[in-house]
Amino acid sequence: MVLSRDQFLSERAKILTRDVIERVHAADPGQVFCNWQGNMLGDGVLWAELQPNNQLAVSVINLGSGPKRRQPSRMAGAR
Repeated sequence: MVLSRDQFLSERAKILTRDVIERVHAADPGQVFCNWQGNMLGDGVLWAELQPNNQLAVSVINLGSGPKRRQPSRMAGAR
């Protein structure tokens, strides 16, 4: 969690990684998902919310890689 502008600036290389930047560039801006939590870009790499001053502010940057495909699990003893 980043609590200040100074903290963000000092940690920006850890936050705005190559993976995050590539995922933002690959996201289709016409496919923004919106719900009560905010607005999501791409596979959830960025979440933003409207501020009281009517400006959109990034509230979450997900550092993990994009969604992973789950492999079907096998039940114990299944053949």
